[in-house]
Amino acid sequence: MLASPSIEEACRQARINKTTVYEWLKDETFRQELKSQRDTVIERALDSLKANIRKATETLVKHLDSGETFRQELKKMEPPAGDRMSSEA
Repeated sequence: MLASPSIEEACRQARINKTTVYEWLKDETFRQELKSQRDTVIERALDSLKANIRKATETLVKHLDSGETFRQELKKMEPPAGDRMSSEA
């Protein structure tokens, strides 16, 4: 239930009847534990993002810059407008 997009999907993956899960959700202790576990998953994901944001940013900028360089090199290779072969020929 922590990583599934819906209760129904979690039930399918865990092979648990949906009615059973809805009964569990009526229990305050279960709901609190579920919330605690979800909070932990979110906290770990955020920690991972924070730890890798600099590297991800540098990689993104590198790829953006290399893409622009690639486009510039392609333009240099294009023949002048008058020298291009007509697609109608």
